[in-house]
Amino acid sequence: MNNKISVRKCDNYDLHEVYDLIAEIYSATGGPDPKGKRVLVKPNILLDADPSKCITTHPVVVEAM
Repeated sequence: MNNKISVRKCDNYDLHEVYDLIAEIYSATGGPDPKGKRVLVKPNILLDADPSKCITTHPVVVEAM
């Protein structure tokens, strides 16, 4: 298995920008084709905190996934 890491800067949580960045990261790391498969997305939800505190995965990231 060849592990790869890819990072992108996100200036705001615009749904379309986040979606495009996720797609770009997925492509850059050679992610497998998920078509026809079930995929589990596990966001970090430690507590009910305001998204601006950056304690949990931002809701827009979950929506974009």
